[in-house]
Amino acid sequence: MKDINIVIEICGSAGEGTISAGEILSRFMSSQGFEIMSFDSYPAEIRGFGKCVAHTRISSNRIYSPGKLADVLIALNDKHSISQLSALKENGILIYDSQPAKPHKEDESVVGWTKPGMISYGIPLNMLAHKAAGNARGMNMVALGALAALLHVDKLAFTDSIKTRYAKKKQIVIDSNVNSFLEGYDWTKKTIKKIDLHSLKDITLGQPEEKLIINGNQLVAQAALDANLSFYAGYPITPATKIMEILSKELPKHGGILLQTEDEISAIGAVIGAGYGGKRAMTATSGPGFALMTEFTG
Repeated sequence: MKDINIVIEICGSAGEGTISAGEILSRFMSSQGFEIMSFDSYPAEIRGFGKCVAHTRISSNRIYSPGKLADVLIALNDKHSISQLSALKENGILIYDSQPAKPHKEDESVVGWTKPGMISYGIPLNMLAHKAAGNARGMNMVALGALAALLHVDKLAFTDSIKTRYAKKKQIVIDSNVNSFLEGYDWTKKTIKKIDLHSLKDITLGQPEEKLIINGNQLVAQAALDANLSFYAGYPITPATKIMEILSKELPKHGGILLQTEDEISAIGAVIGAGYGGKRAMTATSGPGFALMTEFTG
């Protein structure tokens, strides 16, 4: 029986679909019977354009950690990906945009920073995205298509997973994402000469079991509800916003109250006040947000 254990990172800027691509990859691999563990990182901002990394470990055996170094790095943004190269194995694979919208300066191209022993596959991500959907928003899907082709993944099964992910969206959104994926897959199959050894072909897996795929924010929100949370006060900021979004829908169903405040200082003040009033209360925030909250907690 052939085993697989591979860590894949997608690096881009906020707004480029980095985290969405990682989620789609994780859900598809899980649906195929693989064990997955992922870890996403993104900037602590209300709406920003900082570095995002979707880190996913895929294995045919049980795994207990997300893994440290990546076997594959997909660079959606060269500037951010240069700093992420240190997390790529010495013999790792880099997938990068070979035809960016604007020419890079010599020291700003991620492929120029690769070390001897690394394998680089240049894919015209931007060009193929425009060909598929008329804009660059599909670069993440083109990159997933290229990855799927290199790993010998079932094309039709992956496209079905993309359709499921965007099932609630308009048909034009579904079509643009699927077409972008197919452009990346077909171009890579036709053009790229594969020289690495990673492949998901001919791997024997057990019958896929029903699994719960859940992230930290969802777990925090559910744990709060299970603990009979009565009051939540918060201010939206990545990565804690999702907790408040979930609780805004679910907390009122349990007789609780959610308050969106004007800033983090007000949020922690409201939570402390509710606590003194005998209510089980909480907030959630980012590192910078917690720094502001120390005025009350200190």
